Amino acid sequence: MSSCVQRDRDSANPWGLIPASSDVVLQLHDVERFRSEYRNNGLLRHYREVSGGNRLFGVLDQVLELELGPGCLVAVTGDPGEDPRWLVVFEEVWQPVPDSVGAAGSSPVGTPADSSGLVAEKVGAIRLLSNSASLIAEATGNETDSGNPLLRAARTANPRTSASLFLPMGHAHPLEAFLLGKVSGKPIAPGAAWSAFDLQLRSDALLFQGIEVRPDSLWDNRAILRGIPALPLGEVARVPPAGTSALYTLSLGDPGKFLQNQERILGRPNPHPGLLESVEHLGVFNLSGETLAVLVSVNPTAVIDGLRPQLDQLDSFQDAGVYALRDPAALMAAFDPLLKGIPEPGFLGAFGNYFVLGPSLEGVRNVISSYKREDSYAANGTYDRLQPFLASESTSFVLADHPGEAGFLTDSLSVLGLPEPIAGEMPSDYLYSAQLNSSEGYDLLEYQFRKKDDPTGSGASVSLAFTRKLEGQVMAGPFMLRNHRTGGMDLAVQDDRNQLYLYSASGDLYWKKELAGPIQGAIHQVDLFKNGRFQMAFTLPGALMVLDRDGNPVAPFPKKFEGGTLGPLALFDYDNNRNYRLVFNDGQKIYMFDGQGRDVSGFKFRDAGSPPIGPPDHIRIGSRDYLVFRLEDGRLRILNRVGDTRIRVEERFDFSGNGIYLYRDKFAFTEKSGNLVTIDTRGRINRTALNLNADHGMYATAHTLTLMNDNVFQVKGNRAELELGVYTAPRIFYLYDIIYVGVTDIQTQKLYLFRSDASRLKGFPVEGNGLPDMADMDGDRNPELGVKFRDSLIAVYRIQR
Repeated sequence: MSSCVQRDRDSANPWGLIPASSDVVLQLHDVERFRSEYRNNGLLRHYREVSGGNRLFGVLDQVLELELGPGCLVAVTGDPGEDPRWLVVFEEVWQPVPDSVGAAGSSPVGTPADSSGLVAEKVGAIRLLSNSASLIAEATGNETDSGNPLLRAARTANPRTSASLFLPMGHAHPLEAFLLGKVSGKPIAPGAAWSAFDLQLRSDALLFQGIEVRPDSLWDNRAILRGIPALPLGEVARVPPAGTSALYTLSLGDPGKFLQNQERILGRPNPHPGLLESVEHLGVFNLSGETLAVLVSVNPTAVIDGLRPQLDQLDSFQDAGVYALRDPAALMAAFDPLLKGIPEPGFLGAFGNYFVLGPSLEGVRNVISSYKREDSYAANGTYDRLQPFLASESTSFVLADHPGEAGFLTDSLSVLGLPEPIAGEMPSDYLYSAQLNSSEGYDLLEYQFRKKDDPTGSGASVSLAFTRKLEGQVMAGPFMLRNHRTGGMDLAVQDDRNQLYLYSASGDLYWKKELAGPIQGAIHQVDLFKNGRFQMAFTLPGALMVLDRDGNPVAPFPKKFEGGTLGPLALFDYDNNRNYRLVFNDGQKIYMFDGQGRDVSGFKFRDAGSPPIGPPDHIRIGSRDYLVFRLEDGRLRILNRVGDTRIRVEERFDFSGNGIYLYRDKFAFTEKSGNLVTIDTRGRINRTALNLNADHGMYATAHTLTLMNDNVFQVKGNRAELELGVYTAPRIFYLYDIIYVGVTDIQTQKLYLFRSDASRLKGFPVEGNGLPDMADMDGDRNPELGVKFRDSLIAVYRIQR
């Protein structure tokens, strides 16, 4: 990542500008993606509500309203009782603009610094924004240091995640720091090491993964496992029954190293080393209100011999040995301090190379019975459901349904303990897991929160809301249109008998109306009378139409063109003041009308010299408007509002069948040869060879480019390979800060819906046979997707986020 490269002072290293007083630093690898994930993650919303004020979330709420560059760094500091001070540092590569696709309910972005009371500074190509002048001064006074511990930690971050969290040594638990905004409040020692955690925020999942530096001089509850190798998880998970609510495992794969750690920490040698050396895995689990332990032995005979003075043999149970344990002192001392905090076991069961210990005889027998029936945690329990998302080996591992009820998970001695404020408030429909791989100088840690019923974390499911049969075959649409009476959305569609249908969000037919011809392109919505009531505007081959909510013509429309061959309508509202311009063509002739149906006489571009390809586009870059016409003869005309040339483009292009878009402050389109062409506001042309086939699909917004080439789907550089088929161009939808991309295989009639990381939403593909439209039709923040279903059918799918 460019922000991690050492530079001279003229183009400073962003990491060198982070104040030494910072309590926490966030790196936003993908600002757009993080903004979406942060605002839509269910677990974050929950802890925000119960935390009583999260300092870090409060800062992020402010920062994410700003225009931010890639690789943005957010530093936060301040005593726990004070309002936090924060600093944002990023490279000013371009000025991002919100996606050009309409965002229903989305929050605005792009607040300029000078209107928000912030302090701004520039150092070379680096921009700094802060709510504190003193923090800016501290940042710009830093000396560049290639040995900066924070920079060393940054090199371990994964740029494929949306964000990474950095915490100084001695920090609060990383989950408390993020979910509750807790800071240690202690001064940060000069040169202190930093830990790095990569964040993955899905709709219903939270993943923390990273490296925590643990100097040998620091004693903590993980020091006992320092340097102990990882072992497979499944061995211990075979013993607890399927109904286990929490499991905690520890590796003893190097008994010699463990004995050294134990003696250093406890200040005495192990009184029963033979017992410890006979066990390679230890586990503790909760079952029906009891806490039990399991030992996986490499020498079962040595375990029995080591405990024999304290054992009274009882009747065997299902061919397993069962014993009463008169005094567990030897057992507790051998594994000290790993078994502290659990009830002293009174009974022991032995089968194969496994030993189970518990406070009651009935509990031990239940474990033996479940094992014999192969009804184990590994085969049928929570572990089985979560296993695909876990690393196969760990030094220590925790998995819990209700961690707040498992004392050994919130005990201060627990190796992977969950802080009580988080465990006690964890939603009952979530699972918690944690894994530790320990080495001498640092620990690899992973924390996960996942929904019990959907561990994927996608949080999405899809169901068919309704289908409706038309009298003819679907020809245009469906189009989702705002209903000013209900505040929701309606759905319009036209059949090949030229009948226009309008349906409610629940599929009720309001009306159908026969038109004089097929709708050209899309239906647009206008508010001609500026009273909050919407009309439908579109072209037919021989007319410019405006219909009201009930399907009646709005005077002075229609505007008829006898014998005309009108193209699709483009609707421009330059200043968002509802002073509309309705633009379309008839062959190479160009027409522009205002909202009152009057010809705009001041518009000069009346004859394009060649028929346009599709409707013209209105693109705004900065404060300037650009009207863009692609012409069949290969010319590209970029005009101002009155039709004069604003950017002169001399080259001619072999345009693909896709549109022209605003992408990264440039005009972007593709050619049939497979090149991506971008043109800046000075008319400079750049071609990037993407090796696309001539019939590829392309769509873009201000920050997002998506492509469909053969059966390979791509969005924001992320790829997914689909089945072989004939695919439509992709289409981007932006709702509630989430990017969705739809694409349809018209050969197999399958509609796919993807997120911006190219992951497919749960439940997709669904049946569909055309380009979809997407909106929140009923205002519940769960989108609906409308699509041609079969020849004479339309379908609306409901997506549960």
